[in-house]
Amino acid sequence: MKENSQVLLLTTIGYKQTLINNRPYLLLELPKGSTGIEEMELTAPDKPELYEIISYSVCSPFNKFDGKDLLSFNIEKVKDLL
Repeated sequence: MKENSQVLLLTTIGYKQTLINNRPYLLLELPKGSTGIEEMELTAPDKPELYEIISYSVCSPFNKFDGKDLLSFNIEKVKDLL
């Protein structure tokens, strides 16, 4: 049986953090080795303009990272346009 892992999702619009489902972040419980697909509601800026939307996922956000083995530390940047 695969165990679950946590993924913390943060999103920016116009390089400023925005709310996801009226919260500052989304914490997902995912089966190890899988990706999550979920609907989310973002809070858009009031000013109509073209904005870049970027989501950052942090795997195992509550595990300690000692910085000794940088090869095992993986940062994923997901760029998404709505």
